[in-house]
Amino acid sequence: MIRLRAEPPSIGGGPIAGDVDGRCESDVLIVGGDMTPGLVTISKAGIPFKWDKRAGYGYSGAWLQFMGQDLSEFDTIFTIWRDDQRAAFAVWAKKYLTPPTKPQDPNLAATRQAANDRLDAITAQITANANAGIVQTPQEKATTEALLAEAQARAAAVSAQSPFLPNMPQPKALGVANPILAELGIKAIVPKLVGQWVPGTGQSRGKWTKTISWFQFRPPVPMIARPSSSIPDVKKKDITADDPQQLQIRSKLDDIKARQARLAQIEGRK
Repeated sequence: MIRLRAEPPSIGGGPIAGDVDGRCESDVLIVGGDMTPGLVTISKAGIPFKWDKRAGYGYSGAWLQFMGQDLSEFDTIFTIWRDDQRAAFAVWAKKYLTPPTKPQDPNLAATRQAANDRLDAITAQITANANAGIVQTPQEKATTEALLAEAQARAAAVSAQSPFLPNMPQPKALGVANPILAELGIKAIVPKLVGQWVPGTGQSRGKWTKTISWFQFRPPVPMIARPSSSIPDVKKKDITADDPQQLQIRSKLDDIKARQARLAQIEGRK
């Protein structure tokens, strides 16, 4: 008997040309053209589907309405075993895993207080002139209104500046290249959790691993917002001639509709 030996499937992409560690394309993440050092192992990535499950009263089972795809959440385990890999990973992490910061004005409190003081002074002067019965010329009134609007805009702009997170710029999603992720349609990611370095033990002694969890980034697109038709809680029966009760109900409903139509005609004539 002749046994045929099949070649293993090429899922992880081909080898990286000239790589000193002999890695394949699936062993790294390429973000912004920069390749991660060491080895990368991806787990829990997938294509989550969203379903709206509706069960009818008295029924076993449920109706399902497809509501689009959810965002994938997955982990990557980075493994390094040399000092140069540790240094390279530190550079890569600083570039792509550090939230952007916005320098704050060291004199922000004084600037805010000065803007509020000017607004209070102009408002107080306008109030004093009104109480004293001073009538301004149209030119003076326009100048006062312009100064008041300028002070209000300045105070609002300074008050919007805050040393807290609302004033921080939002981080950008990271475009990622990896054959395993590409097969799942994952092209952009954002970090969810950056773990610590963990030393290996036993046969893995000398290796260090770090787990980083990610969210897939994919802007929302229009999808089915609601079912195209309502699904009844209880299955409706078709009305047949063998069901006298249903026929009687239909006859009464038809009679009510006819009376409503006649009343509408009478009201229209009036």
